[in-house]
Amino acid sequence: MNLCEIQINKKPPESGLTRRDFLRSTTSIALLATLGTTKPIFSKNIILGTNFDSFTLVEETTLKAVQMILFPDDGDGPSAEDLRAYQYLDWALEDPQNISDGDRSFIKKGIAWLDELANKNFQKDFIYSSTIHKNTLLDQISHSKSGENWISLLLYYLIEALTLDPIYGGNKNGIGWRWLKHQPGFPQPGINKTYLNFI
Repeated sequence: MNLCEIQINKKPPESGLTRRDFLRSTTSIALLATLGTTKPIFSKNIILGTNFDSFTLVEETTLKAVQMILFPDDGDGPSAEDLRAYQYLDWALEDPQNISDGDRSFIKKGIAWLDELANKNFQKDFIYSSTIHKNTLLDQISHSKSGENWISLLLYYLIEALTLDPIYGGNKNGIGWRWLKHQPGFPQPGINKTYLNFI
C-alpha cells in the first residue's frame, strides 16, 4: 500500500481530553489492559523484503519525533523522552517473539511511508517538517489500515515503556508508575531474573 495516496486533512481532531483523564478513565483502563496483553496484529504481507537490522540514525530520530507527538511533554505526565520510550522500543524489538512477528521490519516500513507522504505533501522528510505538518501527517496515516496498525504498534510499545519495570529500559526511575500512582509488585526483577532470562 502506498500511503502517499491518502489525502491531507486540514486539521487533526481535538478531543479536549488530557492524557491523564484518558488513562484514568474506565474505558482506557480496559484498553490498556488489552494493549498490555495483546499486541496489535498486522498483515505480514505489508512488509516488502526480509527482516531488517537496527534502526539508522535518521530512523531513530524519526521514531523519537513520532513518540514525542504520541506522548508529548505537555505538563500532563511524562513524555516519551522521559520514559526512555525509544530505548525501550529498541530493546523490546530484540525479543524473539517480536522478531518473529516482524515488528522492526514493519516499523521501518512505516517510517518509509511517513517520509514518502511528507515528501509528497511538504517536499521534505518527516523529521524536517514543521510540528504542525508532523501532526497532520500522523493524523493522515492513522486513517489508513496500515497506518493505523503502525501507530497502534508504536502505542503498544509506548504503553509498555510507561508501565513495565525500569529494568527493561523504559519507565526511568519508575516515572510512569508515579504518574499513574501505581504500586509495583514486589520483589522487582533483578538483573539476572528478567523476562529474557526465562525464554
